[in-house]
Amino acid sequence: LCVVLSGCTGFTYQNINELLRAPALGGGMDEIQKALTEYLDGTEAQYKYPKEGEWRSPILQADLNGDGTTEAIVLYGLPDTTKSRYAHVALLEQVEGEWQVVQNLEGVASEVASLETADLLGDGTRQLVVGYSSAVKTLALYTYDGEVLGQVFQRVYSRYEVGDFTGRGGNDMVVVAGEPGPNMPEYILSRIHIRRCRRSRMFKCR
Repeated sequence: LCVVLSGCTGFTYQNINELLRAPALGGGMDEIQKALTEYLDGTEAQYKYPKEGEWRSPILQADLNGDGTTEAIVLYGLPDTTKSRYAHVALLEQVEGEWQVVQNLEGVASEVASLETADLLGDGTRQLVVGYSSAVKTLALYTYDGEVLGQVFQRVYSRYEVGDFTGRGGNDMVVVAGEPGPNMPEYILSRIHIRRCRRSRMFKCR
């Protein structure tokens, strides 16, 4: 790659666009990328790489609804020529051996801070946890029941932790808003709360 001050020649805007295209992620992800491109009618997706946490890929595979099959989640954005400025969450499933986008949601900010799944209900399913970043960081929680991927929680945060914080067994989520200190606001999201929100379809409940 030619860098400034080095007398490179033959460098055009077309070359730049080629370099900026999303690279193949490998590791079996090519077919997922291909399915998303087909879903977008050939529009080049701009993949949103998480900047924090252990998982740094824009594509995550997990059995979200506990049915024994693996779903794929892709975080991506669209070119500046479109009206959509936010990151998107695409859910893919394998249909007759081929990956297909079955649902697509718009996120809550343009960039992604973190991505993971966690068993917060204790029923064999996994919930999708996405940290978005812009002027502030916003945590969003999604559940998938095999038919609908729905957002059931949204809150501004500085950090969060998953663990048994209520002593009931299983995982809860502590969401911290603000910097550490004696008056640091925190919120415990328990499985009871998640179930209630999911049943009532209360999106972005708090």
